[in-house]
Amino acid sequence: MRNGTLKHKVTAYTLSDSVDTVGQTTSLQNNIGDFWASVQPVSGDERMNDDQVQAEETYRFLLHTNSTINAMTAKDQFSYDGNTYKIRRVIRAEFQPSHLRNSIEFICELVT
Repeated sequence: MRNGTLKHKVTAYTLSDSVDTVGQTTSLQNNIGDFWASVQPVSGDERMNDDQVQAEETYRFLLHTNSTINAMTAKDQFSYDGNTYKIRRVIRAEFQPSHLRNSIEFICELVT
C-alpha cells in the first residue's frame, strides 16, 4: 500500500464504563491516538422499523499496522470528519492480499 492513499486523519477511541456519584453508569471515550487512514464508503441501506426510516452506512477504514492499531477490537471506535464510526469487523494483516500485508482493515458503521 502506498502512503499517499492514507490521506484521512482519524482518531481512535476505546469506550469504558464509569459509575458516577449517584450510581449512574456512563460511557467514557478514551483517546487511543490519531492515525492516517484511507476511509471509503462501502454500502448504505434504509429500512422501515416501527414507522421510522432507519439508515445504515458502512465504511472501510484501512490503516498501517502497529502495536496500537493491532490491539483494537470491535469495542473501539473511530472519529473522522466530525462523525463517529463503530467498528463492526476487524480484518487482520495476515488475511489481507499480499499488497496490503502491512495494513489492517476495519469495517465500521456510521453512528447517527
